[in-house]
Amino acid sequence: MKEKINLLISIGLGAILGWILGFLRLPALENKFSFSLGFIACLTIVLLGFLIVHVWNKTANSSTFKKKTVRSISTLSLILLGGFASSFLFFQQNKFFKIQKEQLNSKLAKQFELEASTRKSNSLILINNLLDKIQNELNSNPKRILSEETIERITTLNYSFEPYRYFKGEKFSKKKWSPERGQLLLSLTKMKIDSSSFNYLKLKNSFFGADLSNANLVGADLSHVDLREALLDHANLTGANLNQATLEKASLQKVNLSEATLNGINLKNAEMQWTEFQAAELIGAFLNGANMSNSKLRKVNLSRADLRWANLSNVFLNEANLTNSNLLETDLSRANLKNADFTGANLITTVLIGANLKGANLTNANLLAAKIDENWLEKLETWQVTGAKEIQASYKIGGEALPQYKFRLNKIKK
Repeated sequence: MKEKINLLISIGLGAILGWILGFLRLPALENKFSFSLGFIACLTIVLLGFLIVHVWNKTANSSTFKKKTVRSISTLSLILLGGFASSFLFFQQNKFFKIQKEQLNSKLAKQFELEASTRKSNSLILINNLLDKIQNELNSNPKRILSEETIERITTLNYSFEPYRYFKGEKFSKKKWSPERGQLLLSLTKMKIDSSSFNYLKLKNSFFGADLSNANLVGADLSHVDLREALLDHANLTGANLNQATLEKASLQKVNLSEATLNGINLKNAEMQWTEFQAAELIGAFLNGANMSNSKLRKVNLSRADLRWANLSNVFLNEANLTNSNLLETDLSRANLKNADFTGANLITTVLIGANLKGANLTNANLLAAKIDENWLEKLETWQVTGAKEIQASYKIGGEALPQYKFRLNKIKK
């Protein structure tokens, strides 16, 4: 009876062992779905257990050693058999599910690709027909003014190009975008339309979610355009006019905006990592919550800009103009702020850890609760910061502001 109970326990332990190994999903097993690897994993654990038992039994007396060894081998063999069977079933099931998932994804990919191809083909025909009519109208008008009727046609067609998810390269797009809206806007910027007509057209149309990735928009007039949640990654916007444009939640990663004018632009919560802003104008720009980490903003004009809660870690802001800008809770950690002008700026709770402030101007800047490095106040003179003496007379380094920040600036009570 005792031997039968031990047998059942051994088989149960083997099954549990196999399913535990399957549940843990070791990286090699998860990626390759190899039964042999699963078996080797089971065998390794069982042999380890056997080794422990063997060492333990060696301490026992010689008369019972052989019996215990035989019993241990039998028990562990049953455990190995149970683990072997469980692992085999698990990996076969997992492999089947993976094949089934791949087949389903392949069918969906073909279906989406067919739909996208049909949509793209139909859209191109509509766009080309409309552009031909626009071109004919512009050629017949020396002032290149568009009629109200033509603008209405553009608006109607643009409205039909709603954003959708599609295959971009070999991957499914992360968000809904509209390549058709992007193509339409890109074509319109190249047609040398009268500025008054084009401005009216931009006010009448929303290019929400347009896909303009890799687009050549050098010197383009995109002022007042609605490009909320648009995709402009890798686009070239050198010298472009984006004054008063709306690009809230848009993606502008690795975009070239050198010498562009973006005064009063809305870039709230936009993604702008690794973007080039060399000598660009962003006077009064709204950049709340924007991610501009690792971007280059040398000699950029950000006066009166709203940068609250923005991520500017590791950016190049040397020689930038940030006078009277709002940098509440902005992350400027490890930023290059050499010779930057922060006169009258709001730097309350701003993160300045590891930032290079050599030659910067902090006259009348509000630095209350700013997160800084140890001995930061003493370093101001070494960095030759303008306004250093006033800051040293007004602030002291306090204790921990938050667990992740060790030092902060506190006002000296007078």
